[in-house]
Order: sequence, then structure tokens, then C-alpha cells
Amino acid sequence: MNRLAFWRRDQGKEVTRQQMRALYALSEDILTADSPTVIARRLSEVLQRALEISHVRLYVYDRRARTLEQMGTQRSDAQPFPVTEPPGPPASVAAMSFRNRTVLAVPDSTDSPFFHGQKSADCPRAALFVPMQGPNEPAGLLELDQDDRPRHFTAVEIAAAQHLANLAGIALRGIAWRASQEQLFHGQRLASAGQLISSIAGQLKNPLESIAQTAERLAKSSAGQMQADLEQLSREARGGIDTVSRMLNFGNGEQTELVDVDLSTILSELIETCRASWGLQGVQVETALSQGPVLVRGSAEQLEGLFSNAFAFILEELDTNAGKPVSIIVREFAQVVHVEVAYPAAHRVEPRTDPFSEAALTFRGGLSLGVCRSLARHYGGDMRWSEDAAHMARLEVELPVAEAGPRPVAEHRVAPRPGSRLLTILLVDPEATAARASLMALCNREHRVVPAFSTEEASDLMRRFRFDAVFCALDPSRVDWLRIFEQARRKAGGFVLLAEHYDGELAASVQNGEGYVLRKPLEGPELDRTLNSIEKRAERRMHGKMDV
Repeated sequence: MNRLAFWRRDQGKEVTRQQMRALYALSEDILTADSPTVIARRLSEVLQRALEISHVRLYVYDRRARTLEQMGTQRSDAQPFPVTEPPGPPASVAAMSFRNRTVLAVPDSTDSPFFHGQKSADCPRAALFVPMQGPNEPAGLLELDQDDRPRHFTAVEIAAAQHLANLAGIALRGIAWRASQEQLFHGQRLASAGQLISSIAGQLKNPLESIAQTAERLAKSSAGQMQADLEQLSREARGGIDTVSRMLNFGNGEQTELVDVDLSTILSELIETCRASWGLQGVQVETALSQGPVLVRGSAEQLEGLFSNAFAFILEELDTNAGKPVSIIVREFAQVVHVEVAYPAAHRVEPRTDPFSEAALTFRGGLSLGVCRSLARHYGGDMRWSEDAAHMARLEVELPVAEAGPRPVAEHRVAPRPGSRLLTILLVDPEATAARASLMALCNREHRVVPAFSTEEASDLMRRFRFDAVFCALDPSRVDWLRIFEQARRKAGGFVLLAEHYDGELAASVQNGEGYVLRKPLEGPELDRTLNSIEKRAERRMHGKMDV
């Protein structure tokens, strides 16, 4: 019996060693892959054998279209689906896991609320959904399926899947970077070809001009057929000169020098200019701009034109009878500046078509939003427009921040605002260094802070004590922030998610639940505005209880 037990133990260790060797080799293969399809194929080949699962799905996130697309599949119906309105399971469960940036393990789909009791041919019996996190932004989602039986994925399997998913996210970011470099190199080759064409065209212009002048002079002293032929020659030469002039304009067009531009100054000046004209129509403007400079790489004239035309579009679409102000908010997260303009849109009988599809149209002599979005994408950013059921529209512009040195961190104590309310805050962050920095930032504003380092500890504290706000770090591997969020909505006055970078989808999900998203480390006016909003909400709750 002892020999049998030792033999089984040795066999188990050998299986574990084989799995580890296969996963290590897979990690190296993922980082050297040259396309998402190759990554999906390598994941499927290795994980099906190493973890004994049925199949693997790899979804890649398209940031501009806000969709998830399955890679490495030959199915004709595997179309990209939006993360906000996905089809039925398992796509809806994958979208939920991606939106919330949290791992979802489904041991049995027939007994899971995520699958709503649906039993289709595409639904697995058990599944593991793992978000892929690339550098500074989400990259997609990895799904492991077990079709023939229920399965409880172990902590080791979940950790391995999370590691491989993050490696796949890094590899996808590298693939996108190489594609952009190739595109840039191709653009440089086109620019060089244009300069060469311009140079050759410049050499042709003087001979054509001479031919045209000679033909015109000879035509004046000729008659009959000779005169007609010379006039025709002169016209052809003039036509050649016009063509050469257009080629010269193409090759030697105006080159706009890209410099570091302060976007805060541009927006402040534009808002002050527009405020007077908006005030004549009874439009109130609320702004939340950055107190310091926000530098982006580009042309000041082009950026000013982009936002000027965007404001003109909003004025055309604005419902001045709604009684709601136009809010302009500027946020900076992880080298990306996010400008959001929210306004009440005018009611329409027919649904509003996509404003970006009307790229050929203009309004009041300005550029269309399609042209403005092309300009934003030229700078490496993007522009989006959306409208909710309450007819509140949002125009969002994202631009990459120019590379700069580290910002100085203020060492002095922040004085509290006059009449500010003392808040009791629960701070959930498993990372000791980051938790200490957040703790100091909140205590410097003279608020009471209770730290917690795990989901269980935070849940226990919220059951036993009352908090005005809960600040929770986005760390899917160690903290179940979604569980804390749901509990904080019932027990606390406000919820603040602390992220390393800005994520539009995640911010929209939290803000729809009346939460907030802040970037770590906590500093600047964004934190003060959030605390002020939480204070006002706490005051309303207190007065509401007193009225009862």
C-alpha cells in the first residue's frame, strides 16, 4: 500500500511538472506571436491538452467600436458584439466579466444565474472567464470551456489562466504597436515618394511654360490649320502646367509642426468665447477643468478647430428648453486626457442617426464630426458620441498626453474647505504602499479613514459600521471590487473605484451605479470635487433621515 501511495504521488508530481513545462513554453510562444489568430490557436492547442478542457475562446477588444471579437474561429456567425449590449450567453457573460474587470468562474451553467437557464448548443457546461489586461488598457478576454461535465476550476488553474491572459494582452499591445510602426513607415515612404514626384514636376513646369508661350506667340503670326494646331498645343501645355501645379501642392503642402500644446488653455479660451453666445440662448455652462497644464502633442490651430467645431455641433443639437446645464469635464488618466461634454439633446420624432456617418455634411460652415474624429485619430486619440434614454447626450474626445517628466507631489497639508463635513471613509487596497499614499491624501483633508486589505475584511467592516464612502482599489486578482460595490450601494453614501488608468467602459459602468472613478495616486482637484459630491450626498441622506 505504501508503494502504491508513493507511486500515485510521483505520478501526480510528474503530471504537474508536465503542465508547468507546457505553460512556460506557451508563455514564450504567446509573446512571439505575430497576430491575434496565432495567439488564439496556440492557447487552444496547449490549454486543451494541459488543463483537459473542451475548447478556448479568445476575444479581442476594439476600443473604437467598443466590441469584442472572437479570434481563431471558422464559424460564420461569430461576429463582433458590443460590450454594452451583447447577445445571449456565453457572450453576455464574457461581456459582463470584461466590463467589470473581474474573473468569473461558472462551475455549472445549468445552475448559474449568469446563463439564465438557457441551454443552447454554444453554451458550455462549465466556463472560466478571465479579462486580459494590456499595458494601461484592457485588451480582451480569455474563456476556458468544459462542455461535457460540471467543473470547479482550482485556484492554481485560475491563477495560470490570469497569467496567460495578461501575457496575451501584452502581446496584443505589441502587435498593435508594430502595426502602427509599419503604418508610420509606409506613410514616410509615401511622403518621400510625394517629394520625389514634386521635384520631378517642378523640373517639368518651366519647359511646359516655355512651350505654351512659344505656341501662343507663333499662333498670332500664323493662319489656317497651323494657327489652330498651335492654339491646341498652347491649351495642352497650359493643362499640363495646371497638373504640375497640383502635383507641387500635393508634394509641398503646408506642413504643420507638432509641438506640446496646453489643452487646458485652449479649452478655457474657447469656453469663455462661447459662453457669451450660449448665454444669449439661456444655456448654462458648468466646467471642471484641470487646474494645471495638460500637454498634448499636436497643432494648436487644429486642436482649437476640432473643439470649436465640436462646440458648434453641440449648440445645433442642444435642447435649450430642457433646463439642464452643459457640463464640460476634463480628466487625465495614465497619459490620456479625456474631455467629456454632456448636454440635453433635442427630442426627435425619428431616431438620431450616427453623426459620424455624415462625414460629407457640414453645419453652418463648420467641419463635420466625421472630420473632427479623423483629426483626433490622427493624433492617436478618438472621438465618440452617445445618447441615453433620458435624451442626455455625451460627446467624448480622447487625446494622448505628451511625454513629460514626473509631476511634483505636494508635501504640504491640504487645508479643508470652509464648512466641509468630516467623512468616515473605508479604504480597501491590498497593496501597502499605494494604501499608505491614499490614506495620507484623505487624512490630509481631515477625514477619518479605516483601512482594509481584503474583500472579506471590507465586507465585515461594512456590516458592523456605517461609512460615508468606500474607496476601493481596482485589483481583480486580490479584491472583488464588484462585491464591495454592490454592498457599498446599500450601506455607504458613495463608492469610489481607484484605478491605475482611465477606462471609459469601466467608468461608465460605475457612474451608472452612482459611483466615481479616480486615478491613483489620489491628488489634485479631481479628488476634492469627488469628496465635495460625497459630502453633499451625505448631507441629503442625513436630512432625509431627520425628516422621517
